[in-house]
Order: sequence, then C-alpha cells, then structure tokens
Amino acid sequence: MNKDSRYGLIALSVLLVVSAVFGGYVYLAQNQPIEASSVGVEDATDNSIPLKTGWNNFTNGAWSVTKESKIIGINGSLMSVSEATQRGIINEVAKNDGKEILGKNITKISPYDQFAIYATDTSLLPAVFIQTKP
Repeated sequence: MNKDSRYGLIALSVLLVVSAVFGGYVYLAQNQPIEASSVGVEDATDNSIPLKTGWNNFTNGAWSVTKESKIIGINGSLMSVSEATQRGIINEVAKNDGKEILGKNITKISPYDQFAIYATDTSLLPAVFIQTKP
C-alpha cells in the first residue's frame, strides 16, 4: 500500500466517524419531546419555540400555566402571559378544544394538557420558553 492510499483511507475513516457522530446528534435533537412550562431566564436560552402569527399548539409540561406564568420571551427577557396579552403580543391562551380560555373561564392549563397560544404581533420574534425536563 503506498503512502497516498494510506492517507486516503485515514481521511475516509475520519469523515465516516464525524458523519456518524453528527448524524446521531441531529437525530436526537429532532426527536426531543417538547413540553411547555414556566422556566427561569437562566434556563430559557436553549428551550424556546418561536411563535408564528395565529394559533401555536403545545403540550404542557409538569407544571401548570397561569396568566402569571413567565413563558413568553422577547430579546432575552421573559414576561407573563398577562403582560404579553397587555402588550398585544398574544391574544389568548386556550386549551386546544378552544372553549376553555385562560383568564376567562379557566384559571390554569394543567400539567400535560394540550393548549394553544394565539400570537398577534410577531415583529419582535416572541418565543414560548419550554421545560424539557421535570
């Protein structure tokens, strides 16, 4: 085996190892369950889902969401559902059946319930900050 063939095999081996590691990471990252709940600012950087205009659906995590839950973030700071509503960023938070609206006929979204947020102003790129671990 000549010198060039040996270097070619080494380069191919390194490429295959890097591809396998990166491919595994992408697979794991895409298959993480998403759960929403109130989190602290220090935990918020990796746990956000951008809001789009209109309805955005989520499954709640292990904690209840209330009007005072700080789950809406803009520019690195978190605000409560109530504050985001007052600022015109979101219109309402409701259970996915659409009949139970937070602050109108229910006081909280219970753990593991499905819910939706209606975003009205996404110009500042708001996001919902989620808790992926209990």
